[in-house]
Amino acid sequence: MMNTFLGIVCVILLSSLLHCIQGQRYDSNDESGSGDDTLYTVMPQNSYGLVGNETTLLCAVPADSTSIVQWWNNSGVQITRGELSLYPDKYAVSSSPTGTYNLIILDVNLSDAGQYHCRLDTENIRAFAELIVLGEL
Repeated sequence: MMNTFLGIVCVILLSSLLHCIQGQRYDSNDESGSGDDTLYTVMPQNSYGLVGNETTLLCAVPADSTSIVQWWNNSGVQITRGELSLYPDKYAVSSSPTGTYNLIILDVNLSDAGQYHCRLDTENIRAFAELIVLGEL
């Protein structure tokens, strides 16, 4: 009973933390750091992942976009290009003809926590999401 209560308290606290760390969602070449959100039809959202499970970060662009969607991890390493995962043992892409390029992180571990971004190769615009990893409750 006490473990369940503590688990609920942890989720509430982490949810509050998530709202505090959202920060800037776009980055571009201009001085202000703001981007054009019309380039995305679904923006990446901050998310939770549970150790040992899969988690998905969302990103979509208009179906007629000529851009190739790339995902980059919290270490600044490119991990996908379009539908291709550059690290297939760790990451996968769920894509569709409608412009969806969701990043699936396989076998989540604590080191996966941090900021990821969905980037369009034809624009210097990135949309960020923070992954918070939860251990066993």
